Amino acid sequence: MPEHHIETTKKIHPHRFFQWDSLYTLSTTPLTQIGIVCTLLMPFLAFLVSQINSLDFFREIDIEITTSIFFSYIASLLFAFSAISANILCPNDVKKHISYKNYLDFLIRTGLNLYEMREHVARSTENNAHTHTPAPADQYNINEKNKESMIRFYRELVKEEASRDMAEIFVKIIRESPQKWGETIESQEWKRILIGYCYIISLTISFILFFIYMPYRIYSLTSLSNL
Repeated sequence: MPEHHIETTKKIHPHRFFQWDSLYTLSTTPLTQIGIVCTLLMPFLAFLVSQINSLDFFREIDIEITTSIFFSYIASLLFAFSAISANILCPNDVKKHISYKNYLDFLIRTGLNLYEMREHVARSTENNAHTHTPAPADQYNINEKNKESMIRFYRELVKEEASRDMAEIFVKIIRESPQKWGETIESQEWKRILIGYCYIISLTISFILFFIYMPYRIYSLTSLSNL
């Protein structure tokens, strides 16, 4: 990739939490996928426990729903909602490319592939033209001596103009790609903000429970047992 394009990828649209690339990346991590599955399985597990408790030949399973368990599940639900929403609502270009660097690589590869395809078609057309009898030369006032030279000149001229037009189109696409990518990752603003804040609330609740509340409870129980 050209050096100036590499510099562009470093400068434009840095990853911010409320942009689609960041939200989608968070929603597709393996840990997130496991968390979603566990969260969705919890109601079925609770239903299974209630069914077991209703059977006479099973010992009743007593599960106390404490405040910490309740808020943990609320945080898990919010996180699962955010991840699923990000997967559904995220623009397709972001899902395919994740980052501007990958998006730019895709545009460059597409341009090169189209150019190679056009060259292949041009060569095939030229070969086919040599195998078919051309139109009578006298109706165009072209004699046999210079007919082939003019045909080759015309084909090269058309090929050169087509290549130039294609190059200009893709230069424009590449130049506008930062703006296009920025508009894509910042589209659907209220949806991005809703998903982002659900993530933040979920992670904040989880942080408080596991890194503040739980250590405090463990310390309190340990202190009481030592008395």
